[in-house]
Amino acid sequence: MDGIIAELMDWPEYSKVFLAIFALVSPPFVLPTFLSVMAGRSEAEMKRAASIASIAFLTVMIAFIFFGMGLLNGIGISLYGFQIAGGLFLMRTGFEMIYNDLSMGDEGEKLKGSLVGISIMPITIPVLAGPGALSAVTVFSSQYHVDPLGHKLVVCAVIIMLTIMIFFTFRFAAALERVLNPALMSVMGKIMGLLICAIATEFIIYGIAGHFPQIEVI
Repeated sequence: MDGIIAELMDWPEYSKVFLAIFALVSPPFVLPTFLSVMAGRSEAEMKRAASIASIAFLTVMIAFIFFGMGLLNGIGISLYGFQIAGGLFLMRTGFEMIYNDLSMGDEGEKLKGSLVGISIMPITIPVLAGPGALSAVTVFSSQYHVDPLGHKLVVCAVIIMLTIMIFFTFRFAAALERVLNPALMSVMGKIMGLLICAIATEFIIYGIAGHFPQIEVI
């Protein structure tokens, strides 16, 4: 318990974790994809899909918090190499968010298949729990702190907060579609993209510094 309290005292670090994951899986920005995938389905089906996608997202992200590094070690990839690769991927994602405009009016073709299957893929994977989000949560949860277990539990709490936001955004998707302004969405998307680029730069810098310990990183 003391370890968790000590971790919570480092709130600026966890604010960065929240902002990074939020920018990558920000519910308002994946809302157009959700609406497109769920086109032609009833409101009851959309609400059920919101529950399924939220639970699947929470399960996948927590699994990577506790077992992501074990998977990397099992295939011989170091944390520093993963930081560099993840940083490059995040940088690309950030640039795409800055230079591409999001539209609330894109109509997608109704996908065939069971509601559970569609909720998990493509809504959960790769829209919510994509490579960027998975790499970010793996790196953040693997950084050494006073209490490694306490650190992972606090990161889990961050993911739970995001899961709740995702659930309510998707549950009220039909109503939100009518009030969200496309111009505002575009501006917010560019701001989130800039945040992702800044975080990606830190990933790359610390990854390189890990491979070359003689480099001092302030």
